[in-house]
Amino acid sequence: MSENITIKTTGAKNTDRQHYLDALRAFAMFLGIGLHASLSFIAVPWPVQDITQPKIFIFLLLIIHGFRMPLFFILSGYFTMMIFRKKNIKSLILQRTLRIFLPCVIGCVTIIPLIDHISREAIKAGSISVRLDDKSLAGVIRTGDRKTINIFLTNPEELEKPDDKLGVKPLSWAAMNGDLETVSQLIKRGVDVNSTNKDGTTALHGAAFLGRDEIVKLLLFNDINASIRSNAGFNAFESTYADQKTTASILAILGIQPPDESELTTGRISVRNRLLPYQFSVPASNNQAQGTETNKPKKQNEFYIQYHNWLNSNSFLVNIGNYQVHLFKTNIFHHLWFLWYICWMLVLLLVFFNLGTLLSRNLSTNALQFLKKTMLCILIPAPLLPLSLMGDILGPDTYTGILPPPHLLLYYLIFFSFGLIYFDIDDHKCKLTRHWRIMLPIALMVIIPGEVIFKENPPLRLLMQTLYTWNMAFGMMGMFHAFIKNENPYIRYLSDSSYWLYIIHLPLVIELQFLVRDWPTNAFLKFLLINITTMILLLTSYHLLVRSTWIGLLLNGRMMPWVTKASTTQTTS
Repeated sequence: MSENITIKTTGAKNTDRQHYLDALRAFAMFLGIGLHASLSFIAVPWPVQDITQPKIFIFLLLIIHGFRMPLFFILSGYFTMMIFRKKNIKSLILQRTLRIFLPCVIGCVTIIPLIDHISREAIKAGSISVRLDDKSLAGVIRTGDRKTINIFLTNPEELEKPDDKLGVKPLSWAAMNGDLETVSQLIKRGVDVNSTNKDGTTALHGAAFLGRDEIVKLLLFNDINASIRSNAGFNAFESTYADQKTTASILAILGIQPPDESELTTGRISVRNRLLPYQFSVPASNNQAQGTETNKPKKQNEFYIQYHNWLNSNSFLVNIGNYQVHLFKTNIFHHLWFLWYICWMLVLLLVFFNLGTLLSRNLSTNALQFLKKTMLCILIPAPLLPLSLMGDILGPDTYTGILPPPHLLLYYLIFFSFGLIYFDIDDHKCKLTRHWRIMLPIALMVIIPGEVIFKENPPLRLLMQTLYTWNMAFGMMGMFHAFIKNENPYIRYLSDSSYWLYIIHLPLVIELQFLVRDWPTNAFLKFLLINITTMILLLTSYHLLVRSTWIGLLLNGRMMPWVTKASTTQTTS
């Protein structure tokens, strides 16, 4: 499109392809595949739960989740500005429509339904959590055998012993099962009502989630802390807003028979009314590890609660056909949510473009460059604000609904804006990232342990999370710049394939996780097998079905042969 008129630049010179950033973006995509492959080895709501779940995978999750998507949005902002400076605003809109919006829409009507189907089938085939050991109190509570439960209740060692599979304690199992008698007996025998399960939830979370109003009433009467938040960052009140799909998935994994839909809805409404007063008060006791709200100032606590109550409110419930959809909470985009967010970033860019042009019209080139560098400095601490509105999990929240929550949109907009401005300051010598040999070890060996150590100290935890994200992002950019000086046809091929691999990978990953879930072998070997098999099969599909077809044209800008030259390739995101 050589006839396009180029917009007047404001300092940016280099619109040539940055091969090291292309490779880094592909690496971020591949990390996403590895991240999803690891989830069956971690006790989180996921369609497949492996019989072996070593704690090392939790750290792998923290390491990847803490920086991957912020890095991706930095790169997306960088390439967005590159296209804009190289061509014009119309070309940018067209390019983003074809390569971001259309794949997102097509994926929502093809890949996402396939993921849902495979997930349901995997759950129906039997998750390990359904097959709990019935030789423990936690296991026999699941059977509902009153006589056997009473026998186990006489053994003090069993009263707070979690099951070996999911780390859920007897009180929580009884609360979720609606077993009021067992809950009452456990409390009479001195069980700590505020004790948490492996995922940071309490019995109140489980009872509220399933609308067990009488059990919620009993737990509150016995001074359970309603402000305790799970490792994922939600309290009992917020758990009542889980959508139908999420509820069914979690119950199937837990092996609990779903209650009648009208019963569940009615029970949850009663629970919300009962828990509502507790959302606006600071707990006076029970300084639980998971109850980090006890350490926050009252004003911040109240704002956090009110904000999330607003996000979870029925104001955002809409009826679409026979389905009730929550605009923030209902899972629509699944792993393709980032494409939807990029579309929002483009809209915001268009909105603020004229304002920025107007404000900078009378500035000299030097003054404009100084302003941009100042803005980059301001953006560094900016993630602290949206992070303060996220849960206790170490890393950003994930929302896959139709509307991105304001705090999460702001969070990724900060990194996207950094990429936009970073391109314009033309840091061709990579001064920003030149100390990557120091940044990466500090991030991995100092800041990540610091995040864990200060997990219950919100200000320090948020500071550590922010430092980790920027250090890893800059460190990875610097490392790839140091090692990828010129275009390599093999790296170029992998970069071209990464978009397709990420979009299509999840159904295959879930299938492979299901196939190996019961293998009595090393978890890390199974994890490697899942990743290697996924990569081989999907690279083959890319080569045969995508690269030289209309799909390749849509995703990469042109139908390409096996090897491409730098002068003929296009930027994808």
